[in-house]
Amino acid sequence: MIHPPTDSHRPSRRFPAMRAFAAGAIVVATLAFQNGAFAMSQSGNIGLDGNWIVTEAEEIEMPSGAEWRLEITGDSVFGIAPCNPFRASLSRQGDQFVLGPIALEPHLCDADVMAMEQDYIGLLGAVSSYAIAGDELTLRSFGDVVVRATREK
Repeated sequence: MIHPPTDSHRPSRRFPAMRAFAAGAIVVATLAFQNGAFAMSQSGNIGLDGNWIVTEAEEIEMPSGAEWRLEITGDSVFGIAPCNPFRASLSRQGDQFVLGPIALEPHLCDADVMAMEQDYIGLLGAVSSYAIAGDELTLRSFGDVVVRATREK
């Protein structure tokens, strides 16, 4: 037997102030959403976009004086690895951070440096999320910290 619809299946007409509040919250959240990631204001710095200096990479002993860099702009990442510059597309939403294929501009380097670079590029390719605390960027691979960087001043 088919029953006629009851009032419980109709949208509620009660609480118009609550609906207006929810609509306003959606507008505010939409305005706060910038370039696919929530803008995070910490110490005057906003969001993920910018220039970062890599300070640590999991299980890689960075040579003293080495300057590995990341430049993040919208949906692109450019960087300097131990030997070669690279670039990749970036997909981000919330704290999700996923790089597309990483393209290296090959230069000749020592075999040890090339091996270090391959390890580093492998870490970047495995990143799944990020967090920003003050001027520190932490890149994680399924919860494990794999790269740390500080915002360039």
